[in-house]
Formats: sequence, structure tokens, C-alpha cells
Amino acid sequence: MMREGRITIIMGALLLLALALISMPGEVNALPKVLEIEDDAFVSVSPLDDGSCTLNVSIRSPYTQGTRFLLSAYLEGGNFWTADLPDEIYLSSLEQKDLKVTVFAVHGEEAGKKVTLTVTAETEDGEHSFSDSAMIEVLLYVWASLEPVQEYLVDMDLQGEFQITLSNEGNTGVPSLISMDHHGIEDLFGDHDPVLVPADQGTTITLSYDMPADVDRIDTVITPKIGGQPLGEELDVILIRELERVHILFQFRPILLISSTPLDDSVTLRCIGGPVKDITFTIQEGPNGSYLKETEELNLASLDRSAVKIEPAGFSGKGVFTIRAEGTYEGETIVSNPWIIHAVGSTETTRSISPVRVATGGAAAATGLLVGTAAYLYAGSEVWRYKFLAIGFVPLYAAVRKEKVLDHFFRGRLYEYIKEHPGTTYSGLKKHFEVNNGVLTYHLHRLEKEELLSFKNVGKFKLFYADGVRMSGGELILSQLDRTILEMIHGTPGIASTEVIGALKDIRAKRTLSRHLKDLQRKGLLEAQVDQGVRKLYLAMEWSELMAATV
Repeated sequence: MMREGRITIIMGALLLLALALISMPGEVNALPKVLEIEDDAFVSVSPLDDGSCTLNVSIRSPYTQGTRFLLSAYLEGGNFWTADLPDEIYLSSLEQKDLKVTVFAVHGEEAGKKVTLTVTAETEDGEHSFSDSAMIEVLLYVWASLEPVQEYLVDMDLQGEFQITLSNEGNTGVPSLISMDHHGIEDLFGDHDPVLVPADQGTTITLSYDMPADVDRIDTVITPKIGGQPLGEELDVILIRELERVHILFQFRPILLISSTPLDDSVTLRCIGGPVKDITFTIQEGPNGSYLKETEELNLASLDRSAVKIEPAGFSGKGVFTIRAEGTYEGETIVSNPWIIHAVGSTETTRSISPVRVATGGAAAATGLLVGTAAYLYAGSEVWRYKFLAIGFVPLYAAVRKEKVLDHFFRGRLYEYIKEHPGTTYSGLKKHFEVNNGVLTYHLHRLEKEELLSFKNVGKFKLFYADGVRMSGGELILSQLDRTILEMIHGTPGIASTEVIGALKDIRAKRTLSRHLKDLQRKGLLEAQVDQGVRKLYLAMEWSELMAATV
């Protein structure tokens, strides 16, 4: 009897323990999420960073058989942002794998902007989909840049002034107090108080200089500072004395200058700033079939001058020619200013030649006004700089330049960099590749003509993209397949992605269709919402607006 009582007590205790375990809070019986993004993230879009952040994603298969998942990412609120992740992943029975999703933001996005990343894993048959979201926030940064109003200044007084543009290019949306560090040579430029520069704007500053009597050359750097810290693009300044005049350059490399020769029909070529070797002259624009008779290659040291006889040939009658000189400095190509000459000749010989004369009086004043306006726009805006160079320089540059293997190699590097850094600016590309404006504009223009490149003007900045979409004005060029998909969604708002893929699987592979859906989302034309495991698709704008924005 006593033994049976003890058994009863033990059974009762076990029952109470079981009830306690069942009612105990926790996730003992909870199933793990199929797809989970580890945490929210922050992204820096300053010129010092690549504008990317990486998020860790875990995927756990809930199935007892091997399953292939199609992966996609959608960025809500991030126009022109892109996400890089595998197209698909295979998981064996109940397997878990970790992967990384890299998000590329647009450079210059406003501080504090938040974009929602949604990653979706969809079974290959389209029956089930799983997703999770995370927030990406843009970090604050401050940045300033200095650019000369004119590319160089020659034959200046030993005491004088020049102008630079000081720009506030941070993403704070508030003015910044910017100072300049002259690196210990304040006596040369004088002292300057900090300048309050509005957000996304620039202001012109006049710097005075006084070239010391016992110095032939000064190489220095002016650095913008915000809050006492050097934060921005430096400006190189080189002052070179020549007798009682001074030349001011804004880059640590020489320049070549063509000018007329008094009382002669030749031209004068000057070298300022360093030795330039293997200098030759070429025609950039002239009558068809014309060429320059060969001249000896020149080697000029800094401040050297040489009179050169220019003799066009291969044409008859009167001809107008635009010529340039080109040489090398430490392996880098140095190209002179363009120079216009007039010549009269036959197909065999040239009878006469004369350089074009410089306008004087009222004509000179009008020319100066036009040149000054162009220089102001050129220095203050990437958009105008690109337009000037694309219209004026590229045709001349392309006319005389034969494509070389290294041209294609550089253009390929340029394209891949833009592809990996969407939204990068013209100044960012110039700084990264360390090339001059002419070379960069020429290759960007070629990529644009080949429809491999698109761009967007944002204020004074030009943002470049290589996402397979050519922008004509503000319009997006769509493929016929993209149009078919959009028309299906327009006709049936909220249609499941599986239905779209199922309806079009006879004309395109499932993977291709899935990729097009992701691209349309990335372009901001399509939105996706997950409802009870079903990925439903909607147009991101009214149909009339979409048609107006695409061709």
C-alpha cells in the first residue's frame, strides 16, 4: 500500500513537471525562420568610400529533399541603388547556408536617408517564397573641393590674384565653415578667414600672391578644412618664375602652349613646368585627306620655346586647320591647346600658311566675355564641363587619335568601375584614374555612344551608371520582354511573380524571367509585396507616367 502511494506521488510530480515545461515561456517549439538578414546596416557615400555595405543573410531549408531557391533583392526608397547577390542557391535536406548581399548606394545621398532592403528566396517551381527585410541608413559626411576657375595662367605679374571655386559637397544639407591650409606658405597667398558655404553649392574666392624675388619655382598644395580637419580634394598650385613674369599651374605636370610667331609664318611652341619629350604636331580638323609634312620631334625643357614651321599637304585651295602638339612627360601624354591656321595649297605642295590672328578691340572684349562665361560654367559644374568637352573636345580628339589596344583596356576598366560603383561622379572618376578631362570625357563619350553607359544630372554633378539601361533625356529604354511583363502587371495588379513566370516560360527560361523582374524592380518601375508567402507584383507608378518615362 505504501509502495503504491509512492508511485502515485512520483507520477503526480512527473505530470506537474510536464505541465510546467509545456507552459514555460520560450521558443522550444518555434521553427527557425527560413530566411533571415542578420542586422540593419549603415553605408558611407563619401568620395573616400565606394558607397557599399554588406549584410549577412542566412537561409535554412525547411524541406526534407534538396531544393533550389531563386534569390532576389528589392531596395525600397533607394532609386538607382543596386544589390549584388547570387541568382540562386541550392540547399540539401534541412541544410543552412550563409551568404552576403552587397548594396551599392548612390554617392552624395543625404545623411540619414533610410532604405529598406528585402531579400526573397523563391523555390524554383514558384510555389513558395520566403523573405526578410533590413534597414540601411546613410551616414553623414562632410567634404569640400577646390578647383581653379582657369586651367592655368601664364605671363602674370609677380604680384597679382587668381580665383578658385570652393565647394561644399557633403551630404549634411547644412552650410559648412570651410578654411584653407596653405601648408606653411601663408606669406605667399596671404591669410584667409573661413568661409561659410551653403550645402551643395560653391563660392568663388580670390587669392592674392606675391612671388618672392629669390625663388624660381614654388610647388604647394592648398587643402580645404572643415572643423580644423582636412576633408576634401586638394588643389595643386605651382608658381614658375620667368624673368619678370610668373606662370601659375594647377597640376603637377607641364603644359604645352602654341602661339603665333611675330613677323613669321611659323608658330611658337612653349613648354612650362617640366621636360616634355617626343613632341609632334597633328591635325585635329582640316580638309579631307590633308596631313602635316613631317617635322623633327622636339624635346623641350621647362620654359623652352621653339619656332616650328607647319606645312599642311594633301589638299588644294584654301584650307582651315586646327592643330595640336603632343608629347610625353614621365610616360603621360601632354596635349597642347588647339591652334587654328589658314593655308593655301595644292595636292602636291603648300603655297602659303599663316596663323590665325587674335581678335582686338571690341572683338577681343566679346571673345573675352564668352570665354570667361564658359570658364565659369566649366569650373563650377560637372554637367557643363562634360558638355563643353563632349561638344568641343571629343570630335577634335577623336579625329586624330587612332584607337589603340590600351584605349580599349582603359575603357574596359572605366566601364567595370562604373558598374561596380553606380552613381559615381565625373570628379570621382577623374581622381580615381588620375587622367585629364579630355581623356576621361573622350572615353565616357564613347561608352555613351555604344549605349553601355547612362548618366543622371543632379545639380552640378553628373552621376554615371552602367546598369544596361540607356537613358535618352530622362527616358528609360525597355526591351520587348520588359514591356510584356509590365503590361501583364498593369492588366492584373497584384499578380504573383510565379504566374508571370509561368505565363512566359515558353518564350524565356525561368531564370531569365526572374532576372528581368529583379531588373524592373531595380529601375524603380516595379514593386513587390509578399503576402502570406506569395510575392505579388505592382507597377511603381501610374501606367500613363510609366509610358511617358520609357521608350
